[in-house]
Amino acid sequence: AMVALSIWLLLLSEEFTHKGYTLLFGLSLGLGFLTKWTFSLFVFPPLIVVILRAGLPFRLRQKIRSFSVDKRWFGVSVASGLILALIWYLPNIQRVTELPLSHLLLPISWLLFAGLIYLLKQPSHRMVNLISGLWLALVVAGSWYLPRIDFLNHTFLIAWGRPERHKWAFGYYLDHLINEQLSLLYIVLLILTSIGLLTLAWRAFRQREGWQRIRRSSFLLLMVYILLPYLAFSFRSSSRHSRFIMPILPGLAVIMAYGLSKIPFSKLRIAAIALVALFGTGQLLALSFDSLGWLRQAAIMGPVNLFAHEFQNQLPSSGETDSRYWVVPDILSYIADNVEAEDESLELGLLVNTRQVHDEHFLYLIYTDFPQVTLRELAQNWSGRPAYPQLFEVDYVALPSDNPPHRLDPESLEVVQMLLEEPPVLFQEGFQLVNEYPLPDGNIIYLYERRYPLAEGYQPEEYEALAEDIDVHLGVEDALFLHPSHQVTLLGRYYSGRPSLYLVRPEQILDEAALTQTLEEITALHERILTVFEVGEGEGVQSLVGHWLSENCYPTYDAWYGSAHLALYVTPHGIENGVVDHVLQAHLGEGISLVGYGLIPEEAMMGQILRLALLWQADVEIGKDYKVFV
Repeated sequence: AMVALSIWLLLLSEEFTHKGYTLLFGLSLGLGFLTKWTFSLFVFPPLIVVILRAGLPFRLRQKIRSFSVDKRWFGVSVASGLILALIWYLPNIQRVTELPLSHLLLPISWLLFAGLIYLLKQPSHRMVNLISGLWLALVVAGSWYLPRIDFLNHTFLIAWGRPERHKWAFGYYLDHLINEQLSLLYIVLLILTSIGLLTLAWRAFRQREGWQRIRRSSFLLLMVYILLPYLAFSFRSSSRHSRFIMPILPGLAVIMAYGLSKIPFSKLRIAAIALVALFGTGQLLALSFDSLGWLRQAAIMGPVNLFAHEFQNQLPSSGETDSRYWVVPDILSYIADNVEAEDESLELGLLVNTRQVHDEHFLYLIYTDFPQVTLRELAQNWSGRPAYPQLFEVDYVALPSDNPPHRLDPESLEVVQMLLEEPPVLFQEGFQLVNEYPLPDGNIIYLYERRYPLAEGYQPEEYEALAEDIDVHLGVEDALFLHPSHQVTLLGRYYSGRPSLYLVRPEQILDEAALTQTLEEITALHERILTVFEVGEGEGVQSLVGHWLSENCYPTYDAWYGSAHLALYVTPHGIENGVVDHVLQAHLGEGISLVGYGLIPEEAMMGQILRLALLWQADVEIGKDYKVFV
């Protein structure tokens, strides 16, 4: 709509001779940029054609030579521009320091306001009118683009800055133009009317001054407005979507209408226009009302669908646009209800990216209704960081039971499949499933809530090294014992193994017997036990656990990672009953005999732990304590 409005006002300016329409064109130009930056690709080519057609580049030097400054009005403009700039600048002076241009925004705004005020009073002249209109567009568009000038880098990255995603899109946009945006019958009409208009243009070209007539025609302006954006979007861009070329549709409609108006026989012309209007009305109603399914079916003739179809033409409340897909408000409401303090915010990690539920839906409602919720998009995951570790940095995680593979980053898709099929033990402990949201297509969105906070002040590289060490020592049948509980969140970011997990529960902290019983059960079930304790957190509990395991198991390895201490124990399975495979009958002094020893395994390989049991016998009463070590 903004593109069509701007080109209409450009035509009404009559090559910038009409000052009012030229300024309105400038205003619509600025508003168009605020609507979407791709607006420029549709409006600038016709603008350049009109500028060249008016001969303004050749008159610029003459205008510069005759230019004179109205000193009094210049002073008024400078003062007024400064006042307007300060009205914006002073209330936002703290915010300005955080913006890319920082305090340079004040002189730039001053210049823009002052220049606009000066130009608005100048007498009407093609060159002055054009500069005034463009200056007005710069002031309007600059209200957003200047404070956020860093947006330009992001824009280039999305549009053409990702070589790995470069694709030709000529066929893609043509297919969507035919099947989604117009329909087969409209395309046939467009081809016929275009052929007729080109025939008329060729006849005019063959006449004297025919080229001048074509150059100054609005038909040429329409062709530039339609073809150049199509070429630009199709030429190996990084992003493609049928909506990108939708602003050319009014131009195509004008060509069809103009072509129909050129039918020489009045009755035939009226009949053709009536048929086109009838078909267009039928298509509009068929796509707008679910109950007209019979009409949509009637438009399908074998492999051909006469109506516009494909995804963007969805029915209002059925199929892929069923209202039951709209679970986003329910998810955000649940999260927002758990915000305890006014200045608190909770973060949602989103691993969902379907056509009906994706990050834009969440962001819209967050901006409008749920400011206490923030979003971390992890499905496409533009951050470049692995998705899985980031789950432990957010308060909630949403993932679907089914995701279209092409809509997710491959690494994020692997994370979703892992969490659905075989989630790591620390994720199972660190998160609890709080809600399920069934969708009409059978897909389910699962919402998980994090149980333990992410502690501050730790060194990520230390826990990353700790996780690597755990991965080396533990298998799926071994035990991992953590204390305090926030170790789950710290370690979960880097360790994705699946051993059995044990934590010191609150009720065990003051119950030594219960804790000892738990240790006995763990020892009976597992061959290896690895503990990760944090200095200064429940030292009494940690001392008890460490002492008990040292007395009843084999301490084999320990290491420090900042404030976290890792210790590995091997349980005495197989030799706990004093099984002696090797008889020695060796004597230690008088009265003590080493009867023999047991060894598991008999043959050890690199990296294995060799367990040794010594069987002693006292022949007489021993009056001293002895420490046995190997």
